[in-house]
Amino acid sequence: MGSIQGILDLASQDGVVWAKPLVRSGDAVVGPADGLPTWLCDVLVTKRTASEALKFLHKIEDDLPVQIL
Repeated sequence: MGSIQGILDLASQDGVVWAKPLVRSGDAVVGPADGLPTWLCDVLVTKRTASEALKFLHKIEDDLPVQIL
């Protein structure tokens, strides 16, 4: 079974206002190859500029340890 713990742990990072899971462990999800991908979470961040916030979100996306089986 997959885990959403990585999403839950995001909320404690500096600059993250919230990280709300949109799925639960065990939910069926699909990726781009299957059609419209399942959204895993809603994340709100704050930084000095919009550009910095976007870079921060991209880093979160690259580093996010969401286990999907």
